[in-house]
Amino acid sequence: MDGNLNQRVVWLLNHTTLREFEAPLLLRLGLEVYCPKRFPRNPDNRSASVSYQFDSSLTIPESELRILNEFDFYSDPFSPQIRQILNDRFGTVIVAYMFPMFQRILESFRGRILLRTFGSTHPTYTYYSFAHEVASPAFERQIASASDRFWFAQAYPNLKLIEPPMIQRRSVDLPLGLPERITEHHRSWTGGDPRILFVCPEIESYQESLQIYLEFKQHFGDLGHVICGAQSKPHKDSAVLGKVDAATYDGFFRNCNVMFYHSRLPRHIHYHPLEAICYGMPVVYMQQGMLGQLTQTKLPGACDTIQEARDKVLKLIHCKDSTLAREICDSQEQIYHLFTQQYALERWNREFIQGVLQSPLPSVSQNCQPSKKVGILPLADHRLIDETCQRIKSLCKKPLDSRLGTLQTWNPNMDTARSKPFSWKTITGEQMRYAQRLSGHSQGNIEPVNVVPDDGICDFMDCDAWIIVGDRCSAPVATVKPYAFYYIQPVPGIPLSESVQRATAQSIQNAHCVLVQNPRDRDLLVKEYGVSQDWIITIDSEFDGEDLWTIIQNIP
Repeated sequence: MDGNLNQRVVWLLNHTTLREFEAPLLLRLGLEVYCPKRFPRNPDNRSASVSYQFDSSLTIPESELRILNEFDFYSDPFSPQIRQILNDRFGTVIVAYMFPMFQRILESFRGRILLRTFGSTHPTYTYYSFAHEVASPAFERQIASASDRFWFAQAYPNLKLIEPPMIQRRSVDLPLGLPERITEHHRSWTGGDPRILFVCPEIESYQESLQIYLEFKQHFGDLGHVICGAQSKPHKDSAVLGKVDAATYDGFFRNCNVMFYHSRLPRHIHYHPLEAICYGMPVVYMQQGMLGQLTQTKLPGACDTIQEARDKVLKLIHCKDSTLAREICDSQEQIYHLFTQQYALERWNREFIQGVLQSPLPSVSQNCQPSKKVGILPLADHRLIDETCQRIKSLCKKPLDSRLGTLQTWNPNMDTARSKPFSWKTITGEQMRYAQRLSGHSQGNIEPVNVVPDDGICDFMDCDAWIIVGDRCSAPVATVKPYAFYYIQPVPGIPLSESVQRATAQSIQNAHCVLVQNPRDRDLLVKEYGVSQDWIITIDSEFDGEDLWTIIQNIP
């Protein structure tokens, strides 16, 4: 284990404005920060980007940093290399609520996990309930098993209130803030442009955005206005400018007489009203929304109804009430204070540095770790496979225990203490889904028919991981336990049918690592099964129990 991993944080988010504030904040708190370099290119990530500027903070080998930078955390399964780098070099991961990335972190990372939350744009979904729509059946067990290393890192203190007790008990308040490129414009608004600044991205991409746009046009369309926000699809309204350059956006913040912020969501807020408040622009907003929840009293810019909002906008857009404009701008400083670097540093230092980071990390050394049990499962009753299974068992030294399976039929003279008779049985996709909910493990797609070991007692489910040994599967191995696939090249003259080859390919691809005995087997897997070399570990004559322990430790 790297002695500095407690000082290193993986920050798995790509929102540009958020990164510009939080990554430097973590550096100021004395930490090293890794930021991902790949993210999905879709409208949901219209505010995302990558930055290499924080790589210089990291004291990890360049070769490992290069592997991290080439990896897509959002979409790709975590390879053995990625799991080992994360667990060997980093003590904490701060992760976005995006699937499958969040679930893979729960599954693969042994350190502290902070789910970074900023509130839902859906009026009824909680974070926990949304997971049931998108996560695998194993999610509940995974988050429960990580509960002593997991925190619900909320940007606003009211986010946890609608979550289940398990989330509420593990919440920590880590406020977000505005980066220096925005705060340097504090109170620079002058006004003079008799238009409303309104922000509504992706009008033609999402029904929700279209509805927001139509409601704004209904209530404010007769007044001068400009609408900003990235648009993947062009819009015929000349007031919809799309994503504008920084200088143009800055000019709107300085000069437009008022911003109207539409949201009534009590647990979510966008960046643009906060930017406007920083500039000192009067913001008219709905009291029911998050802006109204940030202060204990209703501020002059807050409105209970759309009519009240229109009345205030009319006074501001035509400069008919300078007192109202001044009162709104002055009162907004209460909100601005909550998003300053000074406020965030104080809270992050108390909640994160002195709180979260003081929780001990689990030891990964072989001498300190509680015992782990591995099931060694042959795919066929074959001499070469049996010899390989015996070799694996001989390497299982404390604290790594083993249960060796055999496909030989039980007889009274069999030494069941040495090997446990079992058979491979088929289960349906529905049965597999139920088993995953109980086991807390899932990987890949659920097929109509899968195979699992059946020993008539506990089916090797008491093991922490399996090692599957062989060259062919009659159906995909059910992903109800994490497993390594030890590939033995098939005996010449015994061909694989197309269905068996397909089932074997899927079983290998669902493995958390693939073991081979020589480069020939490795090359066959790469060529015939499309397995990345990053997932393959070649076992040589010097392979020992410590090496096996490392492999099992890095299987989730």
